[in-house]
Amino acid sequence: MTKRIVMLLTLSLLMTLGVFGQEKPKSEAPRADAKPAAGMPTVDEILERNIKAIGGEEAIRKITSRSSKGSFDLEAMNISGTFEMVAKAPNRTATTIDLPGMGKMSNVFDGTKAYSQDPMNGVREPSGPELEPLKRAADFYSALNYKKNYTKIELKGVEKVGSTDAYVLVATPPLGDPDKLFFDAKTYMLLKSESERDTPQGKMLAEQFFENYKTLDGVNVATTLRTVTPAFIVVIKLSEIKHNVPVDDAKFAKPAN
Repeated sequence: MTKRIVMLLTLSLLMTLGVFGQEKPKSEAPRADAKPAAGMPTVDEILERNIKAIGGEEAIRKITSRSSKGSFDLEAMNISGTFEMVAKAPNRTATTIDLPGMGKMSNVFDGTKAYSQDPMNGVREPSGPELEPLKRAADFYSALNYKKNYTKIELKGVEKVGSTDAYVLVATPPLGDPDKLFFDAKTYMLLKSESERDTPQGKMLAEQFFENYKTLDGVNVATTLRTVTPAFIVVIKLSEIKHNVPVDDAKFAKPAN
């Protein structure tokens, strides 16, 4: 496994976990193609309608753990493998990609600390600005906690995600760059996020698309996650999602070297 491939795989795994991280706006003004905010719903209304679209707060809180399995494809490099993620409320996650002939790579958040591991670099502990979006991504009830996880959320207008109109919210966390979130203007489901993430190789811009939503146990879950950066495109397709499964806390322990 070359150093470049390891770097790209490590970054792709970090980006996959960094849900809702966004590109830092160059100014407070919306993009030129954004529509004016007059007559649109408020930020609170968008967030409330998103919760309802997912299935409602009661249904969301009935789920306390999730196990997901599927395929992992690093496009343009013909690298494919399996993807597995377990998550447990309130804020623990463990993700592994297994690439035949290359080995396993993992990322864990134990509720306080994060750990990443790959065959070339061993175990590493992200910290500072790199850690903050991982904390937010590990929030099991993130859809209910936007105002908890961000100090400011602003509506910046409407933009297209493909052919779909989407309300654009810019959410500023206590630390790090603002997050830019795109909610379908009709269904209020989250369609896309954009992020400028801190990585071991510096900042990197990423777009993450949430596709092929399916209703499972009363909540809507995206079954395809597509991450696009200047360096790579990763597509994760989930073939198995199980809720309220027993999860051993050892899953969230620091990986062995």
